[in-house]
Amino acid sequence: VADSGNRLNLQYSENTLTFTFAGISLRDEGNLNYRYVLRGVDADWHILPHRLPVTYAALRPGKYVFEVKAVNAEGLESIRPARLSFVIVPPFWRTWWFALSATIFLLSAVYLSIRIKVRRLLEIERVRARIATDLHDYIGSGLTRIAILADVAVRQSEERPLRTNGFSASDEGFSARGLMERIGSNARELVDSMSDVVWSIDPHNATLGDLIVRFRTFA
Repeated sequence: VADSGNRLNLQYSENTLTFTFAGISLRDEGNLNYRYVLRGVDADWHILPHRLPVTYAALRPGKYVFEVKAVNAEGLESIRPARLSFVIVPPFWRTWWFALSATIFLLSAVYLSIRIKVRRLLEIERVRARIATDLHDYIGSGLTRIAILADVAVRQSEERPLRTNGFSASDEGFSARGLMERIGSNARELVDSMSDVVWSIDPHNATLGDLIVRFRTFA
């Protein structure tokens, strides 16, 4: 049995192979036995009493070497086994370059999704900060001016008797001073309420510690 230097490259679907071989003996050729092994599958040599085809089915992608020896009736083996090397090429989705490309694509997708999410969160934070600033600058300052003007009006007003639908100036809430005081009180309540709104949407007040401090202040 002579060596074979051929090497086959097979596709992943060509994974069922049948090996046929024949030994040459000048004496009593009919009593030849064979020993064979497929490197990459078999752990040891197999004995074949006759020249029969050897079939391997569903081989995995990889490198293999099939070796076979002839053994005569006296137990003498071939000096060197016949060898056939072949490679079953894996499908593209099981190659290293596909795995690397898929990993890079997956990491890129995760990175882009994180960037998009962070960008949206930053935009929301900017909107919240802008709303808080606008509320504080415009509405809060306007209500504060109302409260201050009401306080000034209370100090400068004269307590003049007013009669409205039978009510006298002594009736509670119908004097000029009483009305001004109510205006100032309502304005201050609006300022406090607006302060609560500003605090709730301010991104700097998003921790548990800030909430506890707010509770203590309210209490």
